[in-house]
Amino acid sequence: MSCRAHCFASIATAIIQAIVAHVYLARIHPFGDGNGRTARLVELFLLLRAGVPVPAAHLLSNFYNSTRSRYYTELSELSRPKQGRYPLDGFLSYAVEGLVDGLENQLSLVASFHLRVIWENHIYSQFRKKKGEHHKRLRDLLLSLHIGEIRRISSMSDLLPDLYHEHYRNKTLRTLQRDLRTLVSEGYLENTPSGYRPKTEILQSMLPKQAQSDL
Repeated sequence: MSCRAHCFASIATAIIQAIVAHVYLARIHPFGDGNGRTARLVELFLLLRAGVPVPAAHLLSNFYNSTRSRYYTELSELSRPKQGRYPLDGFLSYAVEGLVDGLENQLSLVASFHLRVIWENHIYSQFRKKKGEHHKRLRDLLLSLHIGEIRRISSMSDLLPDLYHEHYRNKTLRTLQRDLRTLVSEGYLENTPSGYRPKTEILQSMLPKQAQSDL
C-alpha cells in the first residue's frame, strides 16, 4: 500500500473510531452534565490525532448542532433491535453524510476564494500599465462585481457606495453606461438579460483542469 493510500486508510479508520467513541460516551452518559460536550471533545481529539486538519475536524460537531433533532433520533434508534444490521449503521451513515457535505462545502468555499484571488490579480495586472483616472475607474467598477454575481446596473444607485463616492459622484449616468460598454467590449464583462457578470472564463487557460469547472 502506498503512503498516500495508507494515510487515507488511517484517516478513514480514525473517523469511524471518533464517531463510535462519540456514540459510546453519549449512550452510557457517564456524567451528570456535559456528556455531549465530552463526546464531541473526544471525537475531535481522535480526528486531530489522526491528522485531520482542524477546520475539517470540527465539521462533525457542527453538523450535530445544526441537525440536533435528527442527532437525538439517530441516538435513540441505537436502542432498538435491528435484524441483519449492525446497530451503529444508522448513526454512522448519518454522521458520514454530514461530514461529506461539510467537506464539500469547505472545498467549494476554498475554490471560490482562490478563484477570486486569481481574478483580482489578473485584473490588476491587466490595468497596471494603463494610467489615468479613467482606467482606475474601469478597474474598480469591474472588481465591484463579485464572481458568480449577476447584477443589474442601470442607475448610479446600483453601484456600491464606496465605488460611487470615489469615482462616480461627479459623473453622469452616461459615463457609467460608457464604462460598462467598454468593459463588455474588452471581454471583461458580459451583459446578460439579467444583468452584468464578470467573464471569469477568460482565466480558463491559467487554471488546472480540476478548477476550470468552477468558472
